Amino acid sequence: MDLAHEFGHVLWGIAVGGELVYLKIAFFEIYPKPALTTTFVLGHVELDGLRTGFAQGVFLLGGSLTSNIIAWVLGLLLLRFHVGHRREVALKMFGLFGILDLPLYVFFPQIGLQHWVFLGGNIPEPLIGARNMGVSDPVFYTAVAFSTLGLLLLYSRGFRNRTARIVATMMKRLNARCECE
Repeated sequence: MDLAHEFGHVLWGIAVGGELVYLKIAFFEIYPKPALTTTFVLGHVELDGLRTGFAQGVFLLGGSLTSNIIAWVLGLLLLRFHVGHRREVALKMFGLFGILDLPLYVFFPQIGLQHWVFLGGNIPEPLIGARNMGVSDPVFYTAVAFSTLGLLLLYSRGFRNRTARIVATMMKRLNARCECE
């Protein structure tokens, strides 16, 4: 999910007018020139050309937002498709990082820890990004809480099974109506 997070910064930053200057994930310098390095960095992205506070905010929020969106997509796909136990576990583990990325990056740096306790950034990038975009703290915290709670419910088996039965019943009723008309 770190790859998705860092590329999220890149994609959202470019979308608001930035130009990629540097990208490194783990030991791999990806841009401007691919290279293997001796120093480990969970992720580092630099963009030029983010001329407004709003653009800088989108860039800062973009990493965790992308991880969060991917977690939602994975959760909804797991709800709809049966992929086998091993694949489901693997996708849920991947999704778990997407679920935790946003709330941990907002909360941990504010109490002196890094994003993943011992790894990652030490400033609350998503919160600073939201502030730069003009989103108030209470609105942002509420959105983070609702998204995280929604994802946790989505990833729980009981909720998924119950929702799948409801969706299947609704689809049968819809198909029955379409056949009658």
